[in-house]
Amino acid sequence: MTWGGNSPFLFSRENMNISLTDIEYFPKLSEETACFSAILCVDNKPIAKVRNHGTGGMHNYSPVGSLDEYNINKNLLNQAKKWAVTLEPKIFQEYNITLANELDIVVDDMLEVWFADTKKQVVSYE
Repeated sequence: MTWGGNSPFLFSRENMNISLTDIEYFPKLSEETACFSAILCVDNKPIAKVRNHGTGGMHNYSPVGSLDEYNINKNLLNQAKKWAVTLEPKIFQEYNITLANELDIVVDDMLEVWFADTKKQVVSYE
């Protein structure tokens, strides 16, 4: 992981460059999971709003943009979801479980690093 610059939060592998920008965290609303909202980007282009209500459910993704952009961004979001499941399974050693990867887990990984030091602007996975 490397930090620096003013770029958005980054996660990049296998020709897919995914990042989060405009992250907002709401600790008072976080119950079982982190309550947050952010903009999901592919190749630094905003494609969707991602949010979690903090009550233990999965993340919600809503493509952004005008009608033409919306359809393109919806397609990019579907590609990102398909890409995420091709990643290696996620191992949670503290619970002794392994889960198939998915976009929610990729977003959670980026948020985890962001939570570690919210003063940082960029994180890259290589």
